[in-house]
Amino acid sequence: MVAAAGSFLFQQLLIARALARRDHGEPDDLDAVDALTLSRGLAASIVAASALAGPRDRRRYAARISWPLAVSGSTLTDWIDGPLARRRGRGPTQLGRVLDLELDSWLTLATTFAGTRLGTLDAVALVTPSLRYLAMASPISYDDVHAVGKSDRARNLGITQMALALASFAPFAGNTTTAVARFARCSASALQRSL
Repeated sequence: MVAAAGSFLFQQLLIARALARRDHGEPDDLDAVDALTLSRGLAASIVAASALAGPRDRRRYAARISWPLAVSGSTLTDWIDGPLARRRGRGPTQLGRVLDLELDSWLTLATTFAGTRLGTLDAVALVTPSLRYLAMASPISYDDVHAVGKSDRARNLGITQMALALASFAPFAGNTTTAVARFARCSASALQRSL
């Protein structure tokens, strides 16, 4: 709980900083659609904390709770926040676009971490979702990093990463599921590095 709360509070500090630096004309508050997007950050914090704490057992209570949170964060909330943002009165905001991409990336990293701790993924699987954060720490401008993250190629590879990480630590997964997830993850990582 402490790890999840710490991660979530850190995210909130970054969001407050982003709100303070918003462009002129952008809203100075968050609404219900933004809260839906932010729920992925909470899910990611819980997923990462449950993988970090306790024994490495995907059938324990914390892991069984975190898996459905990762699934709902990577599907339901991710699928509906964009269409809802386009239909709201103020339309999509720049901050909303940034939050969408960054929280997707954070959830992918947290889920891959859970796959390495609770499932059958090797630690090398963490390299691919970590590349974004290495790029952000480099002299590359955030706009360039953001543009790459919003590309169709990055989106498709992110979906593949998430699906394989979810399969690797699913509470009901058997040997066949985890073996297929491990093989596919290695193949996807090799493909991504070649691109």
